[in-house]
Amino acid sequence: MLQKFIAKLNSYLDRIAPGQPVVQWRRALVISAGVGIAVLAIEFMNLAYGTLGVSESMVLAVFGVTALLIFLFPNSMMYSPLTILEANLFASFVALTCVYIMPIPILGLIICMLCTTLGLYLLNCIHPPAFFLGVVIVMAGVDSLDFAFYPLMVDSLLLSLASYLYRSYLNR
Repeated sequence: MLQKFIAKLNSYLDRIAPGQPVVQWRRALVISAGVGIAVLAIEFMNLAYGTLGVSESMVLAVFGVTALLIFLFPNSMMYSPLTILEANLFASFVALTCVYIMPIPILGLIICMLCTTLGLYLLNCIHPPAFFLGVVIVMAGVDSLDFAFYPLMVDSLLLSLASYLYRSYLNR
C-alpha cells in the first residue's frame, strides 16, 4: 500500500516538476569558475576601496545573481554588457530617489518597484537583477549618491566586462 502511494506520488511530481537539463561537466566548470572569478573581482574591488557598510554590502548578492545569469544565458540580451550597465544604473538612481523623497520606507519600496519596472521596460533594458538591486537599496536605506558610482557603477562595469569577455570566448 505504501509503495503504491509513493509510486503515485512520484508519478504526480514527475508530471508537475519540469525535468532538469543535462549540463556537461566542462560547461558546469566554466560557469562555476566564471561566476567565482567575477564575484571575487567585485569583492576584491569592494575590499580595496573599503567603504561599504553591512547593509550596503547586500548588493553583492545582486551582483552574484547577475554573474550567474551572465554565464548561464550568455546569448540573452537581458545579460548583455550594455543592458547590465544601463539597468543597474537606472535602478540605483530610481531607488536612491525613492529613499530621498519617500518618508515611509514601504511606500518608497513600492514606488521603486513600480518605477523601476516601468523604466526598464520603456528603456528596453530589461535586467531582472536590477529590479532586485533597487529593492535592496531601498530596504538598506542607502542615502548616498556616491553609492551609485561606487560600488554600483564600478561593479556593473566589472560585470559588463565579464559578459563581454565570456561572449567573446564563446564566439571564437
